[in-house]
Amino acid sequence: MSAIDLSSFDALGIAELIRNKQINAHDALSWALHSVEERDRDIHSVWTVFEDRARAAIDAGLPDGPFQGVPFLIKDLGLRLEGTVTSSGSRFFANATTTTTSELVNRYKRAGLVIFGKTSTSEFGLGPSADTDLFSVTNNPWDHERIPGGSSSGSAAAVGAGVLPLVHASDGGGSIRIPAACCGVFGLKPSRGRITYAPVAESWSGMSSQHAVSATVRDNAALLDATQGGLPGDPYFCPPPSGSYLRISLTDPPPLHIGMHLRSVDGIEPEPEIASAIESYAQKLETLGHRVEHCEPDFNLSDVGVLYGIITSSTITAIIEDRIKELGRPPRDDELLAVTRRVMLNGINNRAVDLGRAREAVFTAARKIAAFTERFDVVLCPTIAHLPPKHGAYDMRNENFEEYMSSIFRFAPYTAPASLAGQPAMNVPCGVSTGGLPIGAHFSTAFAREDVLYSLAGQLERYHPWPRTAPVSP
Repeated sequence: MSAIDLSSFDALGIAELIRNKQINAHDALSWALHSVEERDRDIHSVWTVFEDRARAAIDAGLPDGPFQGVPFLIKDLGLRLEGTVTSSGSRFFANATTTTTSELVNRYKRAGLVIFGKTSTSEFGLGPSADTDLFSVTNNPWDHERIPGGSSSGSAAAVGAGVLPLVHASDGGGSIRIPAACCGVFGLKPSRGRITYAPVAESWSGMSSQHAVSATVRDNAALLDATQGGLPGDPYFCPPPSGSYLRISLTDPPPLHIGMHLRSVDGIEPEPEIASAIESYAQKLETLGHRVEHCEPDFNLSDVGVLYGIITSSTITAIIEDRIKELGRPPRDDELLAVTRRVMLNGINNRAVDLGRAREAVFTAARKIAAFTERFDVVLCPTIAHLPPKHGAYDMRNENFEEYMSSIFRFAPYTAPASLAGQPAMNVPCGVSTGGLPIGAHFSTAFAREDVLYSLAGQLERYHPWPRTAPVSP
């Protein structure tokens, strides 16, 4: 049992307690482990815990970073931590122990974070539900019968359940923002190149970004301060920020010109409760001095879904083929879900010229998306079109691949443009449905302008705060 309760503190608050010697890092870790045991019992957001490794890191001495001694979890997809398994939510990778460590993980360590476990994800990040054949299904902390969103399912669920206030997440088409909306937490996807992917060159042709979901805006901003920046040889360059994101998040923005749309670029309308919540939020923005203008996206993405699939299938197939080479055998029937098998087959059948054309088309679309976004300071829309459905709605065991893919794009049609364009975008909790489910507002802005989003998010958090955890959390 933990002797202390840190559930009312955010990550920077915990770091301050440690810095003032009111507690120590071992105390904080004991609380985090107890929090996983108690608060995650019915959520299943945390797949792996390595307490001994975390305690050894504390005993070895932690760097004097902004999060010194703060317990931290990373998503079980993409990031490498030497000596640990990265399962990617797949049985085929259940024992895939890595021998390298990602640069971002090293930056987490230099910031003083104590990594003690990994959170759940859909298989290879291909869906909005962490329902795999490897671990127990992850539940939404607001309603355990519903999905938490994905693919950073466990990360958002852990924050929403109050397990931890700050958790790593990644986003290749909405995988930070969608689960943040489903679980009622704050989540920001940085600009392309803002955080290096080293030692990997890129993920999903630059559409995927790494960062975090959090209970507070300031934690999220301070973490980006500690981790932002590229490395020589990175394929993308993002201009460095003009100042501290943490400082900016504590300062109200000037009056902003905000473009708002409810209909997605594909013509999908949000369900009425979500539309009403976004309209109400727009009114709140106006009371804060901002100018909100109704608009409609003027770019066409009708062909981009297929091209996006070519890019993602090529990346995932390469990872699976490396694993086949390592094991000396192909995956058994029960080691990959049906959707992943189809993605792999598509990747095998793709030609090099198909990938080249897909990348060219995606970056052409990115320029059109950027031109639309830059007509405004910020663009507001729903994060998802429908409230989180019950488990089984998006099952990666579905043999009808086309049906599965079209269903998840109908559920979350708003987040992909910012990924395609490499723009920063965020989910801000903006209300609760009559059935008690969180509703999220999606904000995007011009490339490399995370400062605009953090300033706006901080203002909204101060004047229109949201619950830090789900009401049903223990």
